[in-house]
Amino acid sequence: MQLEKIKIQKFKRISSIELNLSPINYLVGGNNAGKSSVLQAIHTAVTAAQTATELQWKIISDNQIKYCPTGNFADIGHNGPLENMSTGKRSIIIFEGKNDDGEAAIYRIELYKGRNSGAGVERLGNYLGFGSHITKTNPPFSIYVPGLAGIPHFEEYKTQAIVIRKIAGGEANSVLRNVLFMLSRKKQLQFLKERMREVFPKFEIEINFDHTKDQHIIVNASTRGSHSMKPLDLVGTGVLQALQLFAYTILFEPPLLLLDEPDSHLHPSNQQQLIKTLESISEHTNTKIILATHSRHMINNLPEDAKILWLEDGKLKSEEDFDKIKLLNDLGALDQADEFQKELLILTEDNNKKLFRKLLEQIKAPSDRIGIASYNGIANYKVAIQLTKELLRDNQKVVIHRDRDFLTEDEAAAWENEVKKFGVVPYITEGSDLEMNFIHKDHLAELSGKDVSEIESFIEILIKDYDSELRKKFRDKRKGHC
Repeated sequence: MQLEKIKIQKFKRISSIELNLSPINYLVGGNNAGKSSVLQAIHTAVTAAQTATELQWKIISDNQIKYCPTGNFADIGHNGPLENMSTGKRSIIIFEGKNDDGEAAIYRIELYKGRNSGAGVERLGNYLGFGSHITKTNPPFSIYVPGLAGIPHFEEYKTQAIVIRKIAGGEANSVLRNVLFMLSRKKQLQFLKERMREVFPKFEIEINFDHTKDQHIIVNASTRGSHSMKPLDLVGTGVLQALQLFAYTILFEPPLLLLDEPDSHLHPSNQQQLIKTLESISEHTNTKIILATHSRHMINNLPEDAKILWLEDGKLKSEEDFDKIKLLNDLGALDQADEFQKELLILTEDNNKKLFRKLLEQIKAPSDRIGIASYNGIANYKVAIQLTKELLRDNQKVVIHRDRDFLTEDEAAAWENEVKKFGVVPYITEGSDLEMNFIHKDHLAELSGKDVSEIESFIEILIKDYDSELRKKFRDKRKGHC
């Protein structure tokens, strides 16, 4: 079979979207844009259809649901829970492509609430050579990895059926040693080493397990050759990520590999290793990869056979908007895309935007109409303004914030005049930084129930205790302004 397109309707954040698939597909967008909802919709539909096919039932009880991203299955519905009636609210996932004979094929999975509880599953469309692959449990059609995490220190041997169920439930990292042991039994370990050596040239691995006496599977590995082997859980996140992806795709050859922010908290060098892993999987297998990311490094190093799918508020942006991805990426604000849609945008030099939110709350500003985005340090303010203005509509307004940081009055005025030339509103804090707004003596007195005089004395003591540190900070900041 060949999967070409996936349509998702009425699932969590998603109202209706259509994904035309490339070998590698990046889902990008702001927080709550719907990236995870796409991955979850696909895997929920696939695992539900598999169970319904196995049991030959339309209703799956709670304990038979292999994967669900919510505690209550009905809560996967968009803007409200799924319903039981035939005309009621349903989540619909449609797979389109070609069957084994190369003919156009379609398979539709409708998810609804069971009469009392559980999941209702309706399956329609081409079954032979298309739907049959989707509903086959072993090998699994989709492998969903919700964040490529580490692995447990120990792992007991499990039967293949249990391993498959763990993978279907989104727990692939918990059975990695079992997957590696299965590869070794199928004489595929050398092939795995060859793939890993495309990313780590000196990679070595050894697997030991005797079912007559061992409880745990022992796996040692190294990226420096056989002389420096160590337990698998100690080899490093980048190596573990590549090993998981290669192992799953070699053993199961799934048509779909679904990855939710696999780059999260990874150093750029490890992200580069991840990109090389994805490229190798795309080159050597028929597996299509869909991954959610807002990593600048991942997007700047997009593989040749990859495409970007930009989501916003559960909708897919048109290809005409793709130039904005580059702008947001250059600004370091791809994960803040939704902030740029508000009536007023505040650009702040602070990475932590919580303080600004608190200040807006205190003055009772309409926060739903005000976006806040960081711009990576005061030295980047001109670039930030220019890029931001490319993204905004004509009626939107921009305020740009910087901390005073011991500027003289003349220096502050010069910066404000420079900013105004760009047609935006400058905001320099009255004190040295935003935090100063939260340590006013009257405010602290009210919070603590102390007299203002006591607060003043306390602040004087603090200043005296940290005198040398504060003077050094002052000198360093002034040097930066000179």
